[in-house]
Amino acid sequence: MRHLLQRLPCLLLVAASPALHGQVGPSAQAPPAFEVTPFIGYRTGGKLEAAGTGETLRLDDQQSFALALNLRIDEGSQYELFWGRESTQLDPNPAVGPVDVKIDYLHIGGTLVVNDEQRWKPYIVGGLGATRFRPQPAEARDSTKFSLSIGGGLRIPVSERFSVRVEARGFITFVNTDSSFFCTTGALGGACAVRADGNTFIQYEALIGGAFAF
Repeated sequence: MRHLLQRLPCLLLVAASPALHGQVGPSAQAPPAFEVTPFIGYRTGGKLEAAGTGETLRLDDQQSFALALNLRIDEGSQYELFWGRESTQLDPNPAVGPVDVKIDYLHIGGTLVVNDEQRWKPYIVGGLGATRFRPQPAEARDSTKFSLSIGGGLRIPVSERFSVRVEARGFITFVNTDSSFFCTTGALGGACAVRADGNTFIQYEALIGGAFAF
């Protein structure tokens, strides 16, 4: 018995060694199921039309930020809830005047690894949801439209529970030429300063973020 007690620490160390070395076995710890990724990025694109003159109005390219919440499906795929925001302005135009606008995307979709044999894992990402236009001044009404997104990225593992995600996404918002934006009522009158330019509103975004798994 004394001999067994003396050897007990060594036996425990041997038993724990598969987990310490990340080996898969009956007692191996399950991979993290959830992941949270805050992003910073840069968004470009997007054009509208002045309701009174028909002049093309372009949105300034601006910094953006986003948050992705992921749920593991299997080794190479995840469900994803994605939210992103850009605070931008219409290019100065005498037909409309200065207009600030926040553009939010809220999408439900997922990610899929396309090559899991490499340490740096490329993946595709996509989602469906809504685009919300929030113009300033506050008297102007918000507009919400159906949209989708698709893109690709690269996951760079740093540790078991942390990785870096680098992504490029395209956003397509479905509108029509009768869609009006930045409409006001009350003291400012009843008018819509901006309308859709074509049937789609398209933007592109480059993102980088840190993914925390738990």
